[in-house]
Amino acid sequence: MKRDAGLYERFKKIKADSKNKKSYPYISQYNARNPFYIIQFNVETESPGQ
Repeated sequence: MKRDAGLYERFKKIKADSKNKKSYPYISQYNARNPFYIIQFNVETESPGQ
């Protein structure tokens, strides 16, 4: 979360709670601002006997 300086500064100001419920909105905002994509390549393998 440190890569998003504005959001990180606000996140540091909240007090921790036992179940971290207060951090959920910050995590959602970070994920919306910084999408992460995984590229999947499908590799076709040859079947033995063909």
